[in-house]
Amino acid sequence: MAKIIFYTRLTLYTITLLLVSFLAVVEGFILTIAGKRLNTNYYVARSFYYIAGPLMGWKFIVEGEENLWTLKGVGVEGEAGKKGRSAVMVGNHQRCVYRHS
Repeated sequence: MAKIIFYTRLTLYTITLLLVSFLAVVEGFILTIAGKRLNTNYYVARSFYYIAGPLMGWKFIVEGEENLWTLKGVGVEGEAGKKGRSAVMVGNHQRCVYRHS
């Protein structure tokens, strides 16, 4: 039974990934025409979040969000620094546990 669930979820994830990839191409084309090419990653990530998250039953947790709004002792120039926001470092850790019986 575990194999069936694993392969069903794997298939669902693959289909979702293909769907979001197609949307990413469309979004990239539209954003480039609109002069917002640098926002493509933002919209693609949001698309994946809103489509894959509910379909796969994922919950996304942001740890240390309060640290994103402070710039203690860091000389940052630009719009983000003026508004008191620091840069975001993105880390990704995934785990798939499959035990072969």
